[in-house]
Amino acid sequence: MVPSEFAAAYGLSPPVIADKIKRLLWGQNAGFMLYGEQVLPIRVFLKKKSVTLSDLKKWPFTLRNGTHTRLNYISNIKIKKAVPFVTRQDMAPYAYIFIQPVKGEGLAEGAAKARSIISSMHLPPSVTAVMGGYYRTQVKSFKQMAIMLVFALFLMFVFFGFQFASQRAAIASMTAIALSAAGALAALLIAGIELDSTAFMGILLVFAISTNNAILIFARSRQISGAAASSPGPSSVFLAARERLRPILMTMLADIFGFLPLAIGIGRGTDLLKPLSIAVMGGLLISVFMSLWLAPVIYSGLFINKINKRT
Repeated sequence: MVPSEFAAAYGLSPPVIADKIKRLLWGQNAGFMLYGEQVLPIRVFLKKKSVTLSDLKKWPFTLRNGTHTRLNYISNIKIKKAVPFVTRQDMAPYAYIFIQPVKGEGLAEGAAKARSIISSMHLPPSVTAVMGGYYRTQVKSFKQMAIMLVFALFLMFVFFGFQFASQRAAIASMTAIALSAAGALAALLIAGIELDSTAFMGILLVFAISTNNAILIFARSRQISGAAASSPGPSSVFLAARERLRPILMTMLADIFGFLPLAIGIGRGTDLLKPLSIAVMGGLLISVFMSLWLAPVIYSGLFINKINKRT
């Protein structure tokens, strides 16, 4: 309800009109009652029946000069589509406002728009806005997944070191594996899909396939150098990458064509797995380059650096 110019001419301010409306709709506050762990307000009403919009417009209003008028003569009455539910928690009032993103919009994008709207409202310092619901659950799951991802990469680094008895091979492999996530993120960005839990699982799947590629290359390089050689030379690593090119490409193409129907959206229920499929396809395209070229280059650089230090 917005006071009109007629109300202002009689010296009526919005708080005065709002106080009378509150008494009509919600009664007079007579105190509070403790009901279990809840603090419930006690209100006194003048009549039991619910007030309609017509009753509200015809509600008599007494002006300061003692004359009477109707409420719709001194104010503009507007009905909002939704009114937030206000309750109390820890002796403090709070209200839930439910927001649902539009079709094709992610939770993070919807939350960013909600924050922009809240900041433009210039709420008083006593009012605090907090995002909850599925968005809070997603943020919490992302933090947990990030911790798991770092821990998994650390374990793989340790296992690579024990497997190949060479920290250089472990460093080269882990660098190539970690950088393969750039392909998954780029594919999601190009497709306009937000990073969610399923896309995060796709990145983990890319890491698993990239790990297998690195094992194939460095295990073959040890066979080429000789069974007793714990640190194969750069030429052996490049030769192993060349020999493993065909099986790695076959695995990559089989995985990409396998996830292609999910990425296109063929069949029911594919929308849920679409971020996972696109993340896997983009990550595998980059992981092939990282495994076959970048990992041998990094290993060669570390190997040559060690020889230069010895000399």
